[in-house]
Amino acid sequence: MSLMEAQARDSLYIDPVFDGTHSWIWTADQYDYPASRAVWVVDFSSGGCAHDVIGFFSAVGVRAVR
Repeated sequence: MSLMEAQARDSLYIDPVFDGTHSWIWTADQYDYPASRAVWVVDFSSGGCAHDVIGFFSAVGVRAVR
């Protein structure tokens, strides 16, 4: 969520300096999901985040954040 912008730019809530190819990205933060391994996912098209099982979003990218 540290990359999320308060206002959408070019329909995404992320600075245009970043590639807009992926509107969703996985994070390294795990979510305690009893059935399988899940992580937090950031949605730059809606400006929110959710959790889901790893592998569900096959076309999701990642961004290295320091």
